[in-house]
Amino acid sequence: MRTTGPRAFWLSFFITLGVVLPLMGSFALYAVRQKEDAAPAQQPQSGVPVRTPGPEHCCNLLVAVAGENPAFVLLRLDAVQNILVVQALPGQSVLLGQSGPVLLADSYAAAGPARAAELLGQTLGVPIHRYLALTAESLCAALEKIGLVRLNLTGLLTEEEQADLGLAGPVQEYSPQTAAEFLAGMDARLPPDRAGALRAAVWEAFLRQNLEALPAALPDGLRSVSSRLLTDLTAADLYTLGQTLNFLAAGPAGAAPLPGAGAEGEAEASPLEDGALRITAGVLPGRWNPQSGRYEFDEEAAALAVQLFGAQPTPAPSAAPEPSPASPQNALETPAGRGEGDAAGQGEGMPQASLASPQTAAPA
Repeated sequence: MRTTGPRAFWLSFFITLGVVLPLMGSFALYAVRQKEDAAPAQQPQSGVPVRTPGPEHCCNLLVAVAGENPAFVLLRLDAVQNILVVQALPGQSVLLGQSGPVLLADSYAAAGPARAAELLGQTLGVPIHRYLALTAESLCAALEKIGLVRLNLTGLLTEEEQADLGLAGPVQEYSPQTAAEFLAGMDARLPPDRAGALRAAVWEAFLRQNLEALPAALPDGLRSVSSRLLTDLTAADLYTLGQTLNFLAAGPAGAAPLPGAGAEGEAEASPLEDGALRITAGVLPGRWNPQSGRYEFDEEAAALAVQLFGAQPTPAPSAAPEPSPASPQNALETPAGRGEGDAAGQGEGMPQASLASPQTAAPA
């Protein structure tokens, strides 16, 4: 029987509601659930841990490249202040030892890199936290995954010197191997201060132009040649080194001039904005005496070193009683000229050492 009139209208209306309302409720419930799932990512939250650099991500490292004429570079990797410092040190640099002045290269040859780092820190008044000694071949092997770098030799070599080397122009490309050969040749041709400035420029170019690749490449490269290293870097230190380089690579990189190394001997204003990575490269100022074969730091060297690497902490006063006059105060010291064998009596050779720590090291 066919129904018409108001009864038919209301019947069809309620049937339609019975179909439409469940569908609308389902869509509304789905929208609410989606909003709840997206809320943690869209709304600001407090108490979420953020990874930031700490005091362990600041390190002064003395690198000694062994050879007939060993080369030395003092590095500062500071992720807290966003600073990267490269300072070359001539091997003929005069250090203040307990038995009198001693050359940096002689201290390294007689007692190893640990003693050389200790005397260098005492002479300049700066802390040196770690040391790393390796041959040029081992350094090139550690940097095997690093690509070519471009170096502008303007201001480092004269046009006549570039012509004598057969260079087509001041801008050159170097691999780690060709850069090592180039620096070895320049050590024999240039005075120590100019050779040091050239070495610092090469190191700065490798660090700045490969900063994004270094966090993984450098620690892995050092691990691959660990049996050929003489260092106090542990496996945990290499892990921290990778973290430090990661922090440094997170921001824009630029080059800051060495204070006092401008064309007129004055510090130039850095064009970098606040927060940008500051890279400083050069050689600590000093006077080269060809007759004596010594490079003596001048009066400004210690102040500049403290500015670049921080001041050495003052040791706490000792409560031990003073030695009696009957017993010589320096009874346990090594005679002058021989050096202290703090590195297990190392000589000029490169004994093997592994990156192992007596403590439990963090996984690398």
